[in-house]
Amino acid sequence: MKVTRRRFELTDADAYWALIQDPEVAGPAGLSHSRQEDPKQLMYRLYQDPQEFALVRDDQVIGQLGIYQREVDPTATSREVGFLLARPYWGQGIMTAQLEQVFDELKSSGITSVWAGVFLDNTRSIHLLERLGFQYQTTVSLPAGLQAGQPQALGYYQKDLRNEN
Repeated sequence: MKVTRRRFELTDADAYWALIQDPEVAGPAGLSHSRQEDPKQLMYRLYQDPQEFALVRDDQVIGQLGIYQREVDPTATSREVGFLLARPYWGQGIMTAQLEQVFDELKSSGITSVWAGVFLDNTRSIHLLERLGFQYQTTVSLPAGLQAGQPQALGYYQKDLRNEN
């Protein structure tokens, strides 16, 4: 079955809400605070954000992929990615394929590097990033107000797209 990436739709609220109720999915993605929100308000925010995408299989939302500007300057040549995937789809190469497609699209649009911030205990995402050619750059401590019961630091990884074929 094919997985596609598309903008969120307001009708995705229930499926997305169910997805982030799984602490093994939401926690490592830093979304534990979102679980307290109204599902329709959360979906409306995602629906309005042109940087957020739903990963869909058989018309069902199974994940999320964000592609964000890193700097205030919209002409900057780096982006940051964030992602999550429903647990039944782990280990199937879905996120690898989606990220590789995003890298190709970003490179063709002039983006030269991609970053990802990962909680230091999120070994699944760290291993994925390393397999995709990301290199560890630095660790950043989170302000107390952003921790929300999460680990207190993010590891930042960077992938240079300039030497990609």
